[in-house]
Amino acid sequence: MLAVAIGTVGIPFATVVQVILSHLLPGSVEATWSPTQDQIIWQFRLPRALLAVIVGAALAISGTVLQAIAAALRRVNMGAFAERQFNMLSGGEKQHVLVARALAQQPRFLVLDEPTNHLDIHYQLEILELVKSLGITTLITLHDLNLAAAYCARLYMLGTGRIVAAGVPEEVLTPARLREVFLVDAVTGRHPVTGTLQLSFVATPHQHTEEQ
Repeated sequence: MLAVAIGTVGIPFATVVQVILSHLLPGSVEATWSPTQDQIIWQFRLPRALLAVIVGAALAISGTVLQAIAAALRRVNMGAFAERQFNMLSGGEKQHVLVARALAQQPRFLVLDEPTNHLDIHYQLEILELVKSLGITTLITLHDLNLAAAYCARLYMLGTGRIVAAGVPEEVLTPARLREVFLVDAVTGRHPVTGTLQLSFVATPHQHTEEQ
């Protein structure tokens, strides 16, 4: 299942993700990773994308670990880039490697914070198609409502420090709710090819007056 959290800019997604996880995985143990600067530098100074998948400088690099990493890179179609320097990869390629980093740990649940941020439309669609194809329950935070509607099975709308609505896209992305949370008027329709929910937006008169 692919679950997506959406909300306005400024929503503390990291905190809200923990709240949503408590709904999706009741009774689960809270686990967070706050990388130190040394760990971040260590990852980006590695000569190969293959090793950039490893989380934490203290992880022992055994043959079994390298095999798992190589398999994860192949799974995200990055096997041919294993010898590339991580900082020489494009934004989309780096996102593929970061997904591989998670897969190398054989997770039962993935959490991805804005994986399409700063990517062109080709890589946005490619990353979401990839994540959807993994067959792993995944929670993603997104600001693009049409991408959320196209790819998520369950959607959580965030606003004013709480979950405003939860459900399938058609239940959550209603014109009334979009006006309330995002301050825009919306017209709902269907994508002419995929048939998924598609939104068109117009600024509300109140918002237009303030911007002038």
